[in-house]
Amino acid sequence: MVSDATNRAKKKLNDQHFHWSFHSTRDWYATMFIIKHLTREQINVAHYDAAIEDALRKQLGHSDIRTTYMHYIRVASLLLATRNGELDFSLGNSDDFWNNIAKTITT
Repeated sequence: MVSDATNRAKKKLNDQHFHWSFHSTRDWYATMFIIKHLTREQINVAHYDAAIEDALRKQLGHSDIRTTYMHYIRVASLLLATRNGELDFSLGNSDDFWNNIAKTITT
């Protein structure tokens, strides 16, 4: 079952701060599906592949997945860029960073 696989993954990760849910594992699966079936170049240019879209749509149970498919293309692109060191999210790890953004929005 999906819940069994989710619980095994949670134990393996052993991160109390990451809140797993059925939807987060489903999103992860869809992102990995895109990465597995498209090249990095295709992902970077948001290439549309009808066969991949159809297979993913059937697995996720969506009636129309075009918007969802394009979302997973963007997520896959960000994931690959982060993995390759092209994108650095460490800036957002500081509380000061987020507090400064909040101050900017409220003033």
